[in-house]
Amino acid sequence: MSQPLLDVAAVAELSSAIGTLVVSATPSGIARVEFKHRVHSCAEDGIESLLLEAEPGHREQAQAWADEAVEQLDEYFMLKREGFDVPLDGPHGDGFRVRAQRALSQIPYGSRLTYAQLAEMAGNASAVRAAGTACASNPLPILLPCHRIVRSDGRLGAYLGGEQAKAHLLQMESVGLTGR
Repeated sequence: MSQPLLDVAAVAELSSAIGTLVVSATPSGIARVEFKHRVHSCAEDGIESLLLEAEPGHREQAQAWADEAVEQLDEYFMLKREGFDVPLDGPHGDGFRVRAQRALSQIPYGSRLTYAQLAEMAGNASAVRAAGTACASNPLPILLPCHRIVRSDGRLGAYLGGEQAKAHLLQMESVGLTGR
């Protein structure tokens, strides 16, 4: 199993309607999507040193994946794309959290599911809080659409990029579906 953060060889950024997104890639695919306003300066320094240490061949392949992801994300924000086909290098592991994060890829564009429904999709219907934790620790927001998970009372719930970003993404997707 690879260690994606240690293998990061390229980074690309996208300025979007919900803020700047930072895409980190390995030679195998996209390892992380982060909201720049939430990235600590120490993490930026650490990534920078990893990039300097990356082998040139790894750097080129990783940069190609990062650039492709940014292009696909940009198309998504322009309502020209509903899904993503860039390879992902994660999430890694085999526990419930990772199963729940992987299950996010099955949620259709414009849909909303509850944390309870995500828990059931991941194989443990009673693990509702764990489903929330899986969303909160999702390394690939938007690509693995945790913003489509809402509370059972209809409220949006927390989101890595903030509640306003979550509301924007859900609204954008509803417009994208009706605008065709």
